Amino acid sequence: MTLPLIAEATWEAVHPKKQLRVGMAVMQTDLRGSDTTQTRSYIPFIAEYDIFVFPEYCNTPEDFVPSVEECKRNIETLLVVSEHTLVVTHFNWRELGKWHNGCKVLYGGENIGEYLKVKTSSEEETARYFRLSVASGDAPLVLQWEGVKIGIEICADFGLLPINGHTDLDLSILVSCGNYYVNTPALRDGGHHIIVDGYKANAGVWKKEGERAFPLPLTHNEQNPYILLEQLSIK
Repeated sequence: MTLPLIAEATWEAVHPKKQLRVGMAVMQTDLRGSDTTQTRSYIPFIAEYDIFVFPEYCNTPEDFVPSVEECKRNIETLLVVSEHTLVVTHFNWRELGKWHNGCKVLYGGENIGEYLKVKTSSEEETARYFRLSVASGDAPLVLQWEGVKIGIEICADFGLLPINGHTDLDLSILVSCGNYYVNTPALRDGGHHIIVDGYKANAGVWKKEGERAFPLPLTHNEQNPYILLEQLSIK
């Protein structure tokens, strides 16, 4: 069996465990559909992490937009492994004649946060192909989790966090398929920025120092060559 690629990071934070272990799904995704069997291959590994992040369109089947009921069934599968893991995942679904592009945040076996993508121009042509219009949101998601202030943006929404007044985040997460923007004013000094991008099947972590964000090198887990490790420190 081929193991899924997982980028991994650990850092000290204001958290009872003192360190957080973060897994990032390294997989190819596409607006018109992705290999959802690859997405499901990550499920057995999720519970090993404190935070696990998927890229945009990770749960979008090829040439098919799931109904809201089908989306809920997929979420229920992830809820089982979210008891002690913050899972940041992405779904497209059709509801009331509209295409929805949204992030779901799961923890403690519950859906604790979600938001619809705000800038949806890239979805309009595909939505018309499925005879749907596009639903859009108002703002990206910000939440407090275990003493860590987290902001989440979807791809083209990058930059909306600071526009909406958020400039003191401990962690910003960009769930993407084609955008790989790094330097974000949404972070406090010393905060970290995570990108999980499906277009290039890539993931990365940056630390903000002053006005710039610096990439942190990834290394391989000695026990598993398909898992990348990185040590981060939030103080």
